[in-house]
Amino acid sequence: MSKAPSSSSKTSKKVCIIPFLRGLLDDDSKKNIICWTDKKNLELRLLDQHKVAELWGLNKPGRKVKVMTYDTMSRSLREFCKKKLLIKLDGRSCGYRFVDDSEASVENQPPLLFGIDRLISGDFGNSLSGFFYFSCC
Repeated sequence: MSKAPSSSSKTSKKVCIIPFLRGLLDDDSKKNIICWTDKKNLELRLLDQHKVAELWGLNKPGRKVKVMTYDTMSRSLREFCKKKLLIKLDGRSCGYRFVDDSEASVENQPPLLFGIDRLISGDFGNSLSGFFYFSCC
């Protein structure tokens, strides 16, 4: 008799905040909530961190409550800082720097095929949650 694999042994996909932020940065219509402060050095700033958090909450599959707060999203940001995939910029409110590697580098990322609004609106059915799946942990 073979045992059914436990849920802990199954490979689960995680939604990574890094390509999500990158997608927002690529979308010109989101310049009022997030922007590059130094694109060459991969530095960004969340201008409206609450709106960014709300959009992030809409992209996280399996959330019972769709509204995410910045406090909750900042926990994810801190985790990526601990993993050295993101750097919090000292003295800058909501300022971060992507670590220059293949996951965050602007030059190595393909552009989004569609604006983030179209993805969030659900024009692609269930493909939204799969769009930002990215193994970066």
